[in-house]
Amino acid sequence: MKRVLYIAALTLIVACTEKIAPDVIVVPTPAIEIAFDKTFPNVNNVEWSKGQNEYYIVIFNHYASLTIPGSTQLSKAWYTPEGENNLMETEYNDINELPYKVRIGAEDWLTNRFTTTKQEFVIDDIERTKREGNKGTDIYTLGVKSTNTAPAVIKLNIYFNPEGEPIAAKSDAEESSDGEDMPTPMKIQSYINNNYANVVILGAEIENQGVDLDGDNISDSFYKIDIVANQLEVALIGVEFELLFSNNDKMEFQQEVAELRLTQAPKILQYALRAIAPNASNLNIEIDRIVIADSEATYKIEAEGDASILDGRVFNAKGKEMK
Repeated sequence: MKRVLYIAALTLIVACTEKIAPDVIVVPTPAIEIAFDKTFPNVNNVEWSKGQNEYYIVIFNHYASLTIPGSTQLSKAWYTPEGENNLMETEYNDINELPYKVRIGAEDWLTNRFTTTKQEFVIDDIERTKREGNKGTDIYTLGVKSTNTAPAVIKLNIYFNPEGEPIAAKSDAEESSDGEDMPTPMKIQSYINNNYANVVILGAEIENQGVDLDGDNISDSFYKIDIVANQLEVALIGVEFELLFSNNDKMEFQQEVAELRLTQAPKILQYALRAIAPNASNLNIEIDRIVIADSEATYKIEAEGDASILDGRVFNAKGKEMK
């Protein structure tokens, strides 16, 4: 699925293990030092840097209550100048370090994937993300890659909730296109809480020079927030919503894009699409539902094979094609 936003300027991606230059010395505020020392009394290899929007970022190694004795974890945490820790990412070394339900869910996913597709995957990396806006719901990301190399190695990131349920998946290419993660601003978090139920935030970042589908400038700079349903019974489970907000004091909502399967589109739209392409299936149609500000939703179709006649066409929720 192609993204509906075309970014003219690449965003600098800072890896969790990246070292800051030797001549750059960042000293955290006293409030941060107190909070950090209280939460992590026994750490080493501590490195501080400054991130976007005045956040202080710290990378460090620490021991934890793990199944594997003596194992250490690499973590990255974001602090406000006032000492609030709003985001933390921790790398796990082994699947046995995961909480029991998450470990079982991950093992089941690997088994089921092989049973249904005959593709064998192995674990490449494991990460836990603790985000203030997710109301205590940690997200566990399992990076996997296929063992077969023909025609190419498949790399995926599978997201699990604490119950061990897989709630989202991204290809490695999609993940690589994302920018540096950051905490979710409070105004944006309030908007999400008021307008979306049972969702968690997968990522937040600042993008520059975005344009919408018509090529009109939305904003010179904006916040991009990825959210996904957190419960398997939610109708749009597995559907990732990409939200845009202006990067200014107001942080106003600008656009929502949801990637849908055919069966997740409004029924009347499904009937209209099948009338045009009777042999269309859920496998060869992808739909971007787009909402800009307070306007009604539009549905942009990406299709191939028997449904290729629909590719690039735009409809409203009632199934009427928009010119």
